[in-house]
Amino acid sequence: MLTDKISEIDLTKYNTSSKICRIVMEELFSKIYKEDTLDVYELEKYSDQRIEEECQKIYKKEKNKGVAFPTSISLNNCAGNYRYEKENDNYNTIKEGDIIKIELGASISGCIGVLGETIIKLNKKDNEDGKYDDDKKIKDNIKYIQLLNDLKDDVIDMIKVGEINDEIRIHVESKCIENKCFPLQNTVSYQHVNGELNGDESKYIVLNHQIDENISLKTTSPVRGNTIPDPINENICFEFEEGEVYTIQLIFTPSEDENITFQTLHDPHIYRFNEYFYNLKLKMSREFCSLVKQKYSQNAFDCLPYKNEGKYRVGIREASEHQILENYPILYVKNGNPVFHKKFTIVIGREHTKAF
Repeated sequence: MLTDKISEIDLTKYNTSSKICRIVMEELFSKIYKEDTLDVYELEKYSDQRIEEECQKIYKKEKNKGVAFPTSISLNNCAGNYRYEKENDNYNTIKEGDIIKIELGASISGCIGVLGETIIKLNKKDNEDGKYDDDKKIKDNIKYIQLLNDLKDDVIDMIKVGEINDEIRIHVESKCIENKCFPLQNTVSYQHVNGELNGDESKYIVLNHQIDENISLKTTSPVRGNTIPDPINENICFEFEEGEVYTIQLIFTPSEDENITFQTLHDPHIYRFNEYFYNLKLKMSREFCSLVKQKYSQNAFDCLPYKNEGKYRVGIREASEHQILENYPILYVKNGNPVFHKKFTIVIGREHTKAF
């Protein structure tokens, strides 16, 4: 038994959610490597459908199951949270040499598995023939993906009952600096609380903490977003405890400077309602809120279809203004350097930590 502090039922659900993520992720890898489709829209649509299909096969009486985070495929210098958007051609079709970041999530009654991986699109025959052997850029990119794998192993080994979160931060930041890269500012790994990604109560680990008065990008909570350069509290020192569940995020870019400059090219795609309540004044806003919460609960969802309807745009605006609807900003590294990421869910046991 992994732990006495989390029920075996919930542990099984976390394991199952994460297995679904892994199954679908491998299917996406296969489609990309075999070039079945390199269209971001088709891949994201396929992935979300497959998560729903896999969830429907299990826990027949459970209604709260399905996509917890809509599949996001972000290319090259896009830091994440990207969903297909028309006329953004540089990021809608995967090309040879692209750095591909895929993130997705599944939930079974609030037991959320999150998985993020980075791969490189290389021509299989050219790779086998050694075409890339002398390509420094490709070799460097492969090195960074290996660094992600190594850091994941290190983090799983280091996170134990009684260990300190700051030791994780120091280790990851040091390894990145050794390899001439930096975690993106304020990258947050966060604790799951009561089956939700609860910003107020969650413990969290912040990598490359930065406060920049010139940054105008805002988010409502450090725990919600990914790689958001927003003034947030740095690490509050704590010990890991048995039965805690975390989503770990390792996100970095090659850089000689820890102050990485971002730009925004368009509005966010992914949103979620948080646990707070506000009595919205407009009927259209209340209808939008009711519709989305009924369909997604507090899971993240693709907001683009709703933005295409005027009555829903009103609801999005009012709910956002009153901070009950949060967004996941889409940031691009301004100098064009690629971003690499790995994300995974862990449960801390009495004797060891289990990664899903």
